[in-house]
Amino acid sequence: MIGAALAASGGAALEWVHLQAGVWSLPEGVRFPAWIAPVYFFALVALLATLPWLEGDAPRPATPALNLLISEGTSVAALVLLPALLPTAEGWLTLIVLAYLGFRLVFQREPGDRLVLGDLRLAGALLLLDALLESMLLRAGLYRYEGASLFTFPLWGPLLWAALGISIRRLAWLLPRDR
Repeated sequence: MIGAALAASGGAALEWVHLQAGVWSLPEGVRFPAWIAPVYFFALVALLATLPWLEGDAPRPATPALNLLISEGTSVAALVLLPALLPTAEGWLTLIVLAYLGFRLVFQREPGDRLVLGDLRLAGALLLLDALLESMLLRAGLYRYEGASLFTFPLWGPLLWAALGISIRRLAWLLPRDR
């Protein structure tokens, strides 16, 4: 729970960075939304609660390799910073996130890897949930994306959440169960 709270606080801070970079904007006179951190907290708790279902009986590493932890942590950091680095490049950002998802789901696995099925389930669920949630929040006028060209949300949005979900899941999977 403490980890989810810290991650949610970090997520809210990164959303502030996205706001400052022009990824999204607020209606005139509206302050930074206080609801972002609690939404992130509950989403992370829900993700962690689904890990047993997603993992099935996939064996966990007794001692995670430091290079894997660093790799997953770096993936999460890069994914959350991408929109701030390319705030109006919807096409490029979509291609980058699609390439990342393809790499993770197709190439970065071993024969018999049971985690891939969970990754596919999670990616599909997050794609749908993000598209639905973003659509509702944007229709309510709570914020808007500056670089969205086709929908009210950018094409990369649901893909980014699917990619983040896989990386966060893999990062949590690497940690010992008793944490």
